[in-house]
Amino acid sequence: MQNAIYISLGLMHQLPFGATITDALLNILRDAEARIPREHSDFMVCLGWQTSFPNGKPHEHWGVSAFSRGYMRAQDMFTVDGVHFAVAPHDQSRAAGCILDYSDGAGVIQVDTRKT
Repeated sequence: MQNAIYISLGLMHQLPFGATITDALLNILRDAEARIPREHSDFMVCLGWQTSFPNGKPHEHWGVSAFSRGYMRAQDMFTVDGVHFAVAPHDQSRAAGCILDYSDGAGVIQVDTRKT
């Protein structure tokens, strides 16, 4: 039997590039924004596809980070319910038609809603 991640979709927010984020993920982005140190006021929270290496093995997943706004294009920055964050163009394409959510223990998860 495969492990399943159960999510509570609750309130959702549509992004201009066709992805949807849940209120749970928006709260994580809000918290990340609040944690940016004052000395890095030019930083912005980023939601993106990334690779980490748990136990030395590559694992691709969605993650939350922060980078200087100087590396971002204005059209890749979004504000949802007062939360400012960026999503790179290639990540916008990856997320289009999907719901992005946050689950304790799993982090940012993707629910593919595309019809094939």
